[in-house]
Amino acid sequence: QWPLDDIPFSSSGSILLGSPIGSDDFVSDECLRIVKQGEVFLSKVQGVRHMQSALLLLRYCGTSKVNHLLRVVPPALVRNAARLHDRLVLDSFQSIIGCQLFSLQQRQLRLKISQGGFGLTSAVAIAPCAFVGSWAASLASLPSRMVNFPTYPEVSFDSSTTTVQQIKGIFEGFQGIDDIGSIDNLAGSAVKLQKRLSSHLSESQLSDRKSGS
Repeated sequence: QWPLDDIPFSSSGSILLGSPIGSDDFVSDECLRIVKQGEVFLSKVQGVRHMQSALLLLRYCGTSKVNHLLRVVPPALVRNAARLHDRLVLDSFQSIIGCQLFSLQQRQLRLKISQGGFGLTSAVAIAPCAFVGSWAASLASLPSRMVNFPTYPEVSFDSSTTTVQQIKGIFEGFQGIDDIGSIDNLAGSAVKLQKRLSSHLSESQLSDRKSGS
């Protein structure tokens, strides 16, 4: 028999494979809770005596702590958690180097290394790219993964659904990308969309940094 009394019950949502699913408030709060858990790791990174080692740990391990959430939670719901994550990463960097950065320096910090930055990608900035890219990749893989289920219906793209409307709103925020095609063409197409959007975002950030805007 299952010990039902020991199973926690929640009417607002639950965590499935590390992804909060439920009401908007539940998802947003859980994202914040998950990010706050990562603060322990960042505090330990700050305590590493060798500065270069600490900075490498921050770049390759610290900034990626929130990546899964960015790919599975709509940007509007993960925004507060992403802002907190960005602040914690910035605070960790400043603690490691022992000084405070001006606004323009903070923005340069977020650029790719090849662009003269430090590669500490902003979770807030990258969230739309991650979510749209994850959506496109997941939708493209569904038919092949469900081929052995004869009752599984043909994958269709219903542009009237709330999720698709959210995707369209995010997608329309990226202008000047000629090689991606329309939002409707993404359904059922395996494209490395997140990488393309991220590259476009990086170029835009670099342009803003050069102009000082």
